[in-house]
Amino acid sequence: MLEGKWYNFILLGAAVSAFVLKFSKFAWLELYLFAVFSVIVLLLNSRFLKNLNTYAEVILFLFGAFVFKISADYHTSADLSKVYTQFVQIIPFLIFFGFIVCCKKYEGHRGDKIKKRAWENYFPEREDDLNRLERIVDKTDVNLLALDAAWGQGKSFLLQKFQEDREAQGDIVIVIDVLSLRLDNFQEYLIYELDHALLSCGYLSRNSNLLRSIMKRAHADIFSTIFGKGKKHFCETFYDFQRELLQREKNIILIYDDIDRSENKELIRTILYISEKLTSQNNTDFPGRIKVIFQYSMEHMEQLGFQNDFLEKFCNQKMGLTDIPLRRLLLEIQKRLYPNQNGVLTDKDIDRLAPYLYLGRMGLLPDERGRAERYLRSRTTIRRAKNMIKSLAGDDQVLPVDFRTSQPNRNTWIVMRYVEQFLPNVYDAMRSMNLQDVFCLHYNVKNETRKISLFELVNLKQEDDYYNIDILLSEDKYPENFERYLVWRMLGLDGVLHSEETDQMDTEGPVDLPEFYRRDVRRMRMIDDLDYEDIEQGVRFILAAGTASVNHYIYYANKMVTEVLQQPEAEQKRAFQIWAQHMYQEERGVQTIQRLGISVWWSLFHAFAFTSKYWSEDEKRENYCALIQFYFQEEVVEMFDQKLLDELLPLWDGMPAGIPEIFVEVVTRLVSLSVHVNWNDYENFFVFLSRSLGALYRSGMIERLDPFLIVDLADDAHKEASEMRNGKELGESKELAEDLIHQAYREASQYRDFFQKHDRGSYLSKYVHYYEITLQYLEKIEKIMKCTSKGKVRYRPSIRSKWYSGDADAIKETEKLMKASNPIQVAGENPRNLKLVRLIELLKESKY
Repeated sequence: MLEGKWYNFILLGAAVSAFVLKFSKFAWLELYLFAVFSVIVLLLNSRFLKNLNTYAEVILFLFGAFVFKISADYHTSADLSKVYTQFVQIIPFLIFFGFIVCCKKYEGHRGDKIKKRAWENYFPEREDDLNRLERIVDKTDVNLLALDAAWGQGKSFLLQKFQEDREAQGDIVIVIDVLSLRLDNFQEYLIYELDHALLSCGYLSRNSNLLRSIMKRAHADIFSTIFGKGKKHFCETFYDFQRELLQREKNIILIYDDIDRSENKELIRTILYISEKLTSQNNTDFPGRIKVIFQYSMEHMEQLGFQNDFLEKFCNQKMGLTDIPLRRLLLEIQKRLYPNQNGVLTDKDIDRLAPYLYLGRMGLLPDERGRAERYLRSRTTIRRAKNMIKSLAGDDQVLPVDFRTSQPNRNTWIVMRYVEQFLPNVYDAMRSMNLQDVFCLHYNVKNETRKISLFELVNLKQEDDYYNIDILLSEDKYPENFERYLVWRMLGLDGVLHSEETDQMDTEGPVDLPEFYRRDVRRMRMIDDLDYEDIEQGVRFILAAGTASVNHYIYYANKMVTEVLQQPEAEQKRAFQIWAQHMYQEERGVQTIQRLGISVWWSLFHAFAFTSKYWSEDEKRENYCALIQFYFQEEVVEMFDQKLLDELLPLWDGMPAGIPEIFVEVVTRLVSLSVHVNWNDYENFFVFLSRSLGALYRSGMIERLDPFLIVDLADDAHKEASEMRNGKELGESKELAEDLIHQAYREASQYRDFFQKHDRGSYLSKYVHYYEITLQYLEKIEKIMKCTSKGKVRYRPSIRSKWYSGDADAIKETEKLMKASNPIQVAGENPRNLKLVRLIELLKESKY
């Protein structure tokens, strides 16, 4: 119960009392008051439950002093009544001691439970490893055993249970923490631990002090010389000390914990040498045995310069731990650590991690799974898996729910936690580099270091250059490249579509603006590299690099909803101005979504299309309808003009499917507009019609209209416009458009009549209205095509790149000029934020 033998404290107290009494007389009252004040001072200055051993030792010491004093007083006076009185007075101390004993017993029971709970093994493989270790240690011909496994694989955890079992069997187990040792004190420390083991068996060593003196290269103490041991040499003394250890009827097991973590090679050599000598006399002549277990990772021992041919002299046998697959590690640890929570990781999540890489995409290496499994075998450890699960669980309080549940952010989040634990070198690189630089591979050509991007490496695969790919991604020659390739694959960057058009826009001349307006949502994702940006933005968000958790389109779409559309109607206009100002300033590390000469509404409709997949159905309906209402109010749209046709293209293209209310909200506004001209010679008019019919089809209001013909309308208009000169009517496109309108009109009429017929109690009146407004929209489009006056395409400016924060005023001046009925007058007002060359260019394009 106590640290040390309890009766020693009683004897010490009696001895001290006798010594003091020898030189000075003190009364019983003085001793008693000294004892009382000692206990009070101890209670005031130390926590009782945290220092039970100290309290017990003090009480036993005082009890020894009391007993000697009582005996001395009785010897002097022979007064038995005085003895009874003194004994009654020390009863409170005995009661206090009894209370301490009860607390110690309770603490002992709780400690036993904690010990049992501490070795709650998750994996049956480790039970098998423990049984195998027990059998190997029990073999008489094995004195030195190497437990070889990667750091974090559970060696210390296994030996903890091994130590408990062996000590329960009566063996003496000494665990030596190598990191706490120095070369100059190792031998002395080892002899001290072994001497303590002998003392625990009740044996006082006759050689340990002399051996420590010899090891410290000091002269033997005078007592050793007097008793005839001063002339003994190291070997003889060491041999006698061994005999003392082996003659005890207990086995002594030395465990060196992680000797490969020490960078002192001389210390490791000394440990190996001394251990080999210490076990050299294990034979049947002695009842005991000395066993040594070295715990290390062979990979790190080789890095320190210790090869197998050197270590085999000091290890009779080597034992490894059973490999446990990553999937079982993660799922079992998750189950044990968080049994009452829904699992963070699923099988599908783990499928995307190395070495499994079930990604649905072909990799650059045909045998990448096998190579990843071999490379990661030593890195797939219990400690790392446990840390990964704890990090993922801890992110519940750090990362927003929508980030952890929506793709691709969920995959990015899980992969980053995997990389943090299993590929820490790549993780550190991601913290300090641009993501594209992280995935640049370095290789050597004639002593010259070169680099190539993994994105460029795809071109080698297209050229069937597998030989060079294999060299560049060799896990043996370029392990850093191989690790970065695995992360590139897991993040899904190999599946990202890249467009070179962004660069071409700055180098190969302008892009026609009406053509730019025709770009659909998928095309814009590719041009802006949004698939790549979604992943990079997620990575930066996890690394706390000061960016938003989503790409710039999603970021500003969500801000538009919360800061503008959800505000009272009277405050929306001012809120929109503030929103636009913040967007131009590119706050929080995200870019503006507006481009030179392009309406902000066109970009905003694209942003809603990109963001709507993260919204619920109710949020889609509410947010889109609010945006449409605000657009028509803010722009004061009164007629079908070129600007309207261009700006609404991404609205139709990105309109969520299965929500007719959004489609109805748009066409309700459109049918109220006046019509004065036709746009039969303008390609974007037919693209507008094609996408609006596509939105009608996706809304679920019609189903018999051929979706392929709807797409063909836009394609045919583009083909016809490219073959004709400007100003000529696109006749074939017009015929196809009229046919599609008539088909949609007939089908919508039938459904309207059905709902009218079956509408009892006005329950279906809402659907009747949906089809009524749709029919009015189709009639409005047909009316536009039949107008005799032609609409004039008033602007054909070009676009080169995005506008960034410093260009906000230039954008406003450009929009003012392009909207003006008399651009010459606006130009004469001397716009301060437009260069003259730009002003000339705009005036030429306006044809004034």
